Amino acid sequence: MAQAVVPAMQCQVGVGAKAAVRARPAGAGGRVWGVRRTARAAASGFKVMAVSTGTTGVVPRLEQLLNMDTKPYTDKIVAEYIWVGGSGIDLRSKSRTISKPVEDPSELPKWNYDGSSTGQAPGDDSEVILYP
Repeated sequence: MAQAVVPAMQCQVGVGAKAAVRARPAGAGGRVWGVRRTARAAASGFKVMAVSTGTTGVVPRLEQLLNMDTKPYTDKIVAEYIWVGGSGIDLRSKSRTISKPVEDPSELPKWNYDGSSTGQAPGDDSEVILYP
């Protein structure tokens, strides 16, 4: 498994022509690095941008991979379902390959997981449904 070392940051990602991405160093007293306006992406309108690069150059390469145009090779997309864990301070996620691009997250299918392992449901009724 490959690992990338990137500076800790908090990001907000928007959709559409007026979407803004902001990054701030994690921790107290952080300063805002900047705000960028993004153009609408060709198919789905989703785009990820890194605001600060750091000294390693890892973040720009990661940005290029996340925004890579795969249309010449496949129409499939990867949908990442992200939610807050049972403790309230951790994040959890599941990835799923979808056969065609979607225009809106509401077009993605519902998905489930066992909530008893995350502390979000009792053991006898542990199915938790993820709504995109």
